[in-house]
Amino acid sequence: MIQNQNFENKCLRDIASKNKFSIVDGPFGTQLHASEYQEEGIPVVRVVNTTYEGRFDSRKLVFISLKKANSLKRSEVKPGDIVIAKTGATIGKSGIFPDTFKRGIIASSCIKISVDTEIADCRYVNYLIQSHEGQNKITDAAGGSTRTTINTKPFGDIRFNFPSYKEQTQIAVILTSIDRAIEQTEGIIVKQKRIKTALLQNLLTKGIDEHGNIRSEVTHEFKNSPLGRIPVVWKVKTLREIGKWFSGGTPSKTNEAYWDGIIPWVCPKDMKVFDLHGTIEMISEKGATYGSKRMPANSVFIVVRGMILAHSFPVCFSHREMAFNQDVKAIISNDEIESRYLAYWFVANSSRLLRIVTTSTHGTKRLDMHELLEVNLSYPQRKEQIQIISLLDNVERNIELNHKQLLKLRAQKTGLMQDLLTGKVRVTNLLDQPFTPT
Repeated sequence: MIQNQNFENKCLRDIASKNKFSIVDGPFGTQLHASEYQEEGIPVVRVVNTTYEGRFDSRKLVFISLKKANSLKRSEVKPGDIVIAKTGATIGKSGIFPDTFKRGIIASSCIKISVDTEIADCRYVNYLIQSHEGQNKITDAAGGSTRTTINTKPFGDIRFNFPSYKEQTQIAVILTSIDRAIEQTEGIIVKQKRIKTALLQNLLTKGIDEHGNIRSEVTHEFKNSPLGRIPVVWKVKTLREIGKWFSGGTPSKTNEAYWDGIIPWVCPKDMKVFDLHGTIEMISEKGATYGSKRMPANSVFIVVRGMILAHSFPVCFSHREMAFNQDVKAIISNDEIESRYLAYWFVANSSRLLRIVTTSTHGTKRLDMHELLEVNLSYPQRKEQIQIISLLDNVERNIELNHKQLLKLRAQKTGLMQDLLTGKVRVTNLLDQPFTPT
């Protein structure tokens, strides 16, 4: 950390309250059992209530009786106390116990620090803990050969540089405003994804009429089909009938001439986005010819083999020519179906398709291709497909814009934490100019 002459170096014990139990961990496992949890009472703070962003998550709180809480008073937390995960892979997660509760008890997997509010701002201390430096210091102070754990004494010995109380509060206000913007943006993205899910379900089963409204059996004619009731003008075909299916491959890794070329090579690890513009690995013309398969732009890719199929069904729409490996299938739709409509159909039906995933003798997950190709798909005329695609693309575009804004806010927070918590940039300089999270 950069030493600023206006900062004072202190350990966490120095800024803790003078209470006997200002830095404590939770009770031994034998003192508090999951069987004692109940739906109301005194909250028990566990690791799941802390986050890597330092945000307290109340959604998964459990509770114990007042009598039980009183017997564990040593591990009590009050509003403004900072709770930190002390063990294992989650070590360093934190959160400030909120004022929505008068008191709580921390679980055995946590440490808490009660801050002396006359010399330190709990929000500022929480940001120090969540900083890159803070996380490294917690890890360095932890011990244990099999499971990393930080105990109360080494935790209290961790040292940071502290500015005046006033400046701590000013820094906390600035960083909290960014956190609030991050949380709001995350909420917008969650809401937009819910809208997208609802639209996918309605648009790909009911479609839209000439007025741009989702059809209803009250106002439009529907018919029976293998998929249930669908608009009378829609058709039903199997996935086998809707286009051509292609298998990919992996060029020999021992032949350097096959690799580091200009042709994107799609693997499941690339398929974390719907619109695919590029890949991690590239192959050469020879690699595509002798070890893989090249597909044109506007192809649909789906994962058919891999452990990711245990919980997810990756689908991508390509925006350029690409080759792909043997864990992926590519589809070029026929003239009746827009390829992007097909891609959205796979997304909308991912849960249904995961039900036909099987497990090989080696434990690998794979789609039963015979069963997959017999799955029915319903679709309207191409004009309506294009309208449906446009509506879904608008939602997808808004999600992407907000995701970019979220990344920008997170980067801004990281930069400000580095500058303000080290004294590299003094908060007084920032206060002389208007500050708004970008």
